[in-house]
Amino acid sequence: MGSLYAQEQTFPRARVPDEPIVIRELADLDLLRQLPPLVPRSARIEVSSLSIHDREFWEGLLNRELRKCGCREGQIVALVSLFVYMVSLFTVITVERLTAWQASGIGFAIVVVASLVGKGFGLWRARVHLGRLIQELKLAVLRVETPRRPNVLH
Repeated sequence: MGSLYAQEQTFPRARVPDEPIVIRELADLDLLRQLPPLVPRSARIEVSSLSIHDREFWEGLLNRELRKCGCREGQIVALVSLFVYMVSLFTVITVERLTAWQASGIGFAIVVVASLVGKGFGLWRARVHLGRLIQELKLAVLRVETPRRPNVLH
């Protein structure tokens, strides 16, 4: 499933993870969604119907979304959970008194779990944004490729 051979079979234009994925047609955009998360990728758009300016614009947006890993969200959630835990240590009266080691262990576990939850949320959010961006790019390509009828009254 995760072998390089399987990736070559589903996306033959990108054989090496460092090599950018070349988008030449709309079907290539659908394959971007199938890429495994946390594998750094980049895309190069070579759709002939788009202008060079449009290609660079969409390429920049796609590459930004492909590189998102959820780290920022994980850091934010970890810091918030650490702050909430520290405040709860000083404000909540517990029936049992915790030793310093117990309090540290509980705090560490809370921060680690919160970081993982935040990272998972960030990865999910990046996938959703990538899907929306792919749809917008498809619509932009279709608008350019679809011939417009002249607005002439007969």
